[in-house]
Amino acid sequence: MFWILQAYPNIEGAVINDINEELICTYWVIKSYVGALLLQRRSISA
Repeated sequence: MFWILQAYPNIEGAVINDINEELICTYWVIKSYVGALLLQRRSISA
C-alpha cells in the first residue's frame, strides 16, 4: 500500500482494513498512542 501512496501523490488518504480485528486494533493503537506505546516498550525493555 505504501508504494502506491508514493507513486500517486494526489491520493490524500488511505484506509487500512483487515478481517483480523486484533491487527486493526494494533494499527489504531500505534497511530493514536505512539508516545505512550514507546514509553511502555521502554519500561518492558528495561
